[in-house]
Amino acid sequence: RESAGKIKAHMIHTDRATVISGEYSPSETKGIVGHAQMSIGTSYHFLLFSLSQNIPALALYQDSYYKQKLKGLTKMYSQSDYCLDLGEMNSVDLLAISNVMFNKRAELSSNLSKLNRILSSEFSIAHKQILKTIK
Repeated sequence: RESAGKIKAHMIHTDRATVISGEYSPSETKGIVGHAQMSIGTSYHFLLFSLSQNIPALALYQDSYYKQKLKGLTKMYSQSDYCLDLGEMNSVDLLAISNVMFNKRAELSSNLSKLNRILSSEFSIAHKQILKTIK
């Protein structure tokens, strides 16, 4: 949340951004995220909530553990270009990539929507196969 506040402080239109600072359940968080046009985060589940609802997400990691998790997640959603090492970025870089994403958000959202339909179908098939196997 500290990083989010720093990012927002560098924005020209701070009134257009919201930093979620309360404690929320996973379903509440997913509901809140579903109203966003774009998200920026370091948490796997926060980013998953975004991407699974067709919300473009900038994934930022600071260590090898989160690098592995977030690289895998963004690869699954064909968003690898938007998974970056926070330690290698400065505020100018972060704002530049955020602006690119924001300007492409309709295209990114459309691509995510198509991919989520495919993933849903694949997961449904896999689920049916698992149930068939364990019966």
